[in-house]
Amino acid sequence: MKCCLSSIYIRLCKLIMNYDENSSLSFCAQYVKNHSYDHFLCNIYVPIKYRESIFRLLAFYLELSRCLKISSSWSIAGPMAGLIRLQWWREFIEGKDRPHELAPFIKEELDRGTVRNDLLLSIIEAFEEELEGIADWHQWHSIMTRTRGQIHTIIASILKVENTRQLEALSTLAIACELVFRARYLHQCIQNGGRFFPKSFASRYLFQKSNEFNDHLNDKIFKEMRNILIQKAFIYFNSGSKICNLKQSQISLLLPSLLAKRDLKRIKYWTNLPVQRGFGDQIALLIAFMKHKILAH
Repeated sequence: MKCCLSSIYIRLCKLIMNYDENSSLSFCAQYVKNHSYDHFLCNIYVPIKYRESIFRLLAFYLELSRCLKISSSWSIAGPMAGLIRLQWWREFIEGKDRPHELAPFIKEELDRGTVRNDLLLSIIEAFEEELEGIADWHQWHSIMTRTRGQIHTIIASILKVENTRQLEALSTLAIACELVFRARYLHQCIQNGGRFFPKSFASRYLFQKSNEFNDHLNDKIFKEMRNILIQKAFIYFNSGSKICNLKQSQISLLLPSLLAKRDLKRIKYWTNLPVQRGFGDQIALLIAFMKHKILAH
């Protein structure tokens, strides 16, 4: 039965989105699939003429976000390794030749005018700020608006969303999705040093940059921390959910919110859920895409 449903799903993907999972992927599409399966699944629903450009920008964003991960030398060098990598990308965006497997694709999009240099530079600047430490939730919101929110609004602009209020709402929904992601993978975030959160949040629960000093973070404390993140996510969802009149070609912008909301309904199973989305999530995306009811509660 499952095999039959999977076959139907593949055929629908070919018919509706002009996507065949058995065909070879571009380098950037494969990069996104490897590093963020959620982004990959949602981008399948982008019209094919925009799909590759968005895969390229998502790959660029994901590559930048990897600079936040703590290396084994963090205790000695601090954020320096990440800052050096971000500076490398800053110089590339400013026009210097830099060898990297993603660089030719990003340069091509810049040359085409798909995205402006200053928007990519603002993302880099915000990641630098995050690496140096987030003081409070106000600064956290500012950073998220200029990173997760910014890349989502850039994609929205490529898909011809021009209404300012809609762009702001889409940015807010993207931040809500990021909060759900960080709540779901809270253990990993803390293992990576907890710099994904404000210093005030870290100080409250006394977790340190090195996970070896966090033995006191038991299940009760983790649950309390997760609840705070989830409560904030709901605030962002409620703030950004008043979107209407998105075109069929723009519906993919709302699909990450659908996945995040499905995750929130399965909190007690988070420790057992696979990293990659299962068949149920994929069918939910397809149904939502076809019915235009992404934001229904």
